[in-house]
Amino acid sequence: MRILVPFTGPGSGIGELTWGQRGIWGAISAGGGPHNIGGGFPLPPGTTVDDIVAGLRFLLGRHQALRTRYRIDPNGGLPTQVLFDAGELPVDVVDADDADDPAVLAGMEWERSRTTEFDYEHEWPIRVTLVRRQDSVTHMVVTYCHLATDAHGITVLLADLANATAGAPPPVTSIQPLELARRQQSRAGQRQHETSMRHWTGLVHTVAARRFGESADPRAPRYWEVICDSPAAYRAAGIIALRAGVDTSPVLLAAYAVACATLSGDGLFVTQSLVSNRFRPGMADAVATLVQPGLCVVDVADVSFAEAVTRARQSSMSASLHAYYEPFVHDDALAKLDAKRGENVDLGVFFNDRRIQHRAPAEPSDPRPLLPQTTLRWARQIDTLGHRLFLHINDVPDTLNFALLADTHCLAPADIMACARAMEATLVAAAIDPNAMTGIRSTGSRADRT
Repeated sequence: MRILVPFTGPGSGIGELTWGQRGIWGAISAGGGPHNIGGGFPLPPGTTVDDIVAGLRFLLGRHQALRTRYRIDPNGGLPTQVLFDAGELPVDVVDADDADDPAVLAGMEWERSRTTEFDYEHEWPIRVTLVRRQDSVTHMVVTYCHLATDAHGITVLLADLANATAGAPPPVTSIQPLELARRQQSRAGQRQHETSMRHWTGLVHTVAARRFGESADPRAPRYWEVICDSPAAYRAAGIIALRAGVDTSPVLLAAYAVACATLSGDGLFVTQSLVSNRFRPGMADAVATLVQPGLCVVDVADVSFAEAVTRARQSSMSASLHAYYEPFVHDDALAKLDAKRGENVDLGVFFNDRRIQHRAPAEPSDPRPLLPQTTLRWARQIDTLGHRLFLHINDVPDTLNFALLADTHCLAPADIMACARAMEATLVAAAIDPNAMTGIRSTGSRADRT
């Protein structure tokens, strides 16, 4: 069954895409899949369809990203975003029989929706399916188009639901996507872009063109993913973070750098770190796509792991300040650098710490008794990605849960698995010994690479 949820809200108009939207559109256009986000979750007993309809109408009225569609350029140019002040959202209701498991039905609905590309011009950037048993909605599946929001924006929406029943809900003060695009096209926005580009081009001159060689065991499908779940690494990262006075993100970045250097033989680690620009004015609680890559370069050769963490923190902070730019102009500038250099610099290694809740250090006790609890398993095998190596750190309590998705034409499946194990081993060793070295030896100076 399908119902329609009417909504109205302030604001309408047409404008260019924001920088974050352009980055997502580039990834979609390159064949990287629909990039849908969201998921399914259980609801409190007694939740009704009317309850859900009221909440959706409230959110759609307040957040312009949910009322925006994307007009496709028939000539292949960038889409434009089109904001509407009214419309109707279709909501599907799936009725569970007594023999059905509502959680299983919700999982099936999420998998179907997650892998189905949005009709950007004619579909609202949010899909909702409700699983109902008798008169109670047991589960809700929500899929968002990544052009509309990122994961933190979803958190903002969930928090805002608490205001749905308020007599006078607080106004939305964070910037909305159409206005954000205008701000980025201003002279101030262009100055920020230029500053970021100077940072990127300066760093690219210092790095080797290649991270990895050719794999001895290329596979088809080409890209393989391993998922590691390690309570020991989680505890170890917490010990190191407490010792260094930082959160665990730079600790994990340093461990990733050491693990990759172990495979590549190059201690000068280069990665694109996905950065949320929510620290910028007016963006903290915006429902928008605000994540862009920043460039991190961390030298982990001939140093202690503690020093590698310090360097990772410094590099990630600098990357965050310069992860705000027009991505297509950025790509063109890097291509010109490659042409001038006479070789293409491979920047296809990524670091994505997508944790929101579980970034703080854990209890400072010996992680080694937890090592038998570590699990590693193969997950996705896909044909298209366009990157060499992508680390996603997932927001899971009491464990370090991460996914490594790699190009088997550069890293054999055994190497991908070895990289995951090396991250854990590096963290545990450094937690036990504050003076532990990275074990990576220098192979040449930066000057040799320019």
